[in-house]
Amino acid sequence: MRYPDWPVRLNKYIIKAEKLEFKLGTHDCCTFAAGAIEAITGEDPMPEFRNHYDDWKSADDALDEIGYDNLYKTLTKKFGKAVLGQKGQKGDLAFYEGSCGIVLGRYAMFLGEKGCVYVSIRNIQRAFRIQ
Repeated sequence: MRYPDWPVRLNKYIIKAEKLEFKLGTHDCCTFAAGAIEAITGEDPMPEFRNHYDDWKSADDALDEIGYDNLYKTLTKKFGKAVLGQKGQKGDLAFYEGSCGIVLGRYAMFLGEKGCVYVSIRNIQRAFRIQ
């Protein structure tokens, strides 16, 4: 359930997250998106993954061992059936080219090795509703 003031909480989280350096396992696309969801709802959707990987190989291993084989299947198990990306609403989880981010309105924000990337909602492949 979203906090009544979730937009303010999400904005504060994003401002803080933008200043942090990318690091697999602690500040990557998945932990960024999970942190946004925690800011919105108060619940961390991925505690079992935190600090369980620190490179791309161990991230894939974590998806095999802790998750459901790949990121999309893992997100589906956690959040239910996805909708078309264009139907994503602010605060929903975005999925695009194997990465997850957060829908901010007309754009979704993703975190990568080179920093934050904004992708038009029209290009987002799927979105998962965050209640």
